[in-house]
Amino acid sequence: MHRYLLMGIELAYPTVEKVFSQIPVGRLDERQDPERFTPREVAAHLADWEPILYERLVGAVTVDSFVITPHDEDQRAIDGKYSEQDLKTSLAAYKSAQTKYLEFARGLSDEQLNRPVIHPELGTLRAADLITFQTGHVMYHVHQLLGYTGEKTTATW
Repeated sequence: MHRYLLMGIELAYPTVEKVFSQIPVGRLDERQDPERFTPREVAAHLADWEPILYERLVGAVTVDSFVITPHDEDQRAIDGKYSEQDLKTSLAAYKSAQTKYLEFARGLSDEQLNRPVIHPELGTLRAADLITFQTGHVMYHVHQLLGYTGEKTTATW
């Protein structure tokens, strides 16, 4: 596995934290797209999903023919009351879970990283693919959060 993959995970939390520091408190519950989370919900989602991603990676390297259990993200948001979560608490939980994930991932051998894992929608993958997905997942949300930085403005042109 290329070192940049793990570096991407390592840099994810400080990047998320930096972006959140640039989002005005008054925008934390703003929904720019009815199909996407608010910033507060993104933080709760990251905190909620990081342990799931960890469990998937552990399963992939320890269980033969491990099958990923899909989760309904929208239902988890409702059940976990993402919209009511404290931002600092969510970010701290995300950081803690990410640290655990990263420590585990760093210890994996090439043989473990090449173990097959079955994704119900994507078919057979390698454990290393789950690490790539983890990095892509957080970047998807970082890009979303960048749309909330600064005060809300209206274009004048």
